[in-house]
Amino acid sequence: MRRSEFRELAAYVFGSELAQTYCRELTLVACGNLSANEAIEAGYPVKEVWHALCDDMDVPQHRRWEVPPEARPRA
Repeated sequence: MRRSEFRELAAYVFGSELAQTYCRELTLVACGNLSANEAIEAGYPVKEVWHALCDDMDVPQHRRWEVPPEARPRA
């Protein structure tokens, strides 16, 4: 998983502004009590950080992995 995919999924699942807030401020137990941003910068695999964020926020499995075409930003 690339960082860009992480950001796209987070914006879809949580909304753009909340995603930024959660990634900056929510500490993830599975990532050593680091925020998602800190964990990624510290070298945690992006996919592992995504799982930790989704687990902590109780995101159902069916919403974790695909942004529907109609919800994708247009270029």
